Amino acid sequence: VMPVMIRPGGPPSMIICKGDASTKQSFGLYAQPSDDGNGVNLCAFVGGLGKNQLAARSIPTGRWVRLTATYDAAGGAFALYRDGCLVDSGSASVGGKDLAGR
Repeated sequence: VMPVMIRPGGPPSMIICKGDASTKQSFGLYAQPSDDGNGVNLCAFVGGLGKNQLAARSIPTGRWVRLTATYDAAGGAFALYRDGCLVDSGSASVGGKDLAGR
């Protein structure tokens, strides 16, 4: 579980990251400009940046948002919540070592 409070705005940025984002043993949350130019996308990843990703899209800038990502390594369930409401979900497999590097 990765909960954060964020007030998005500005350039793309990593919010929180465990491990090196270029490896399979990492997970985190980051912000990037939205595709439609109206706000930002708040994204979660597991197993390396650019791999298994979920997104809360077009979040208005300048407003506090509670973002929580959950991941169940045993079953692969991966979910992203915005202000307590599910906004995206899927499954993720990191293969090889687990997220703790074991």
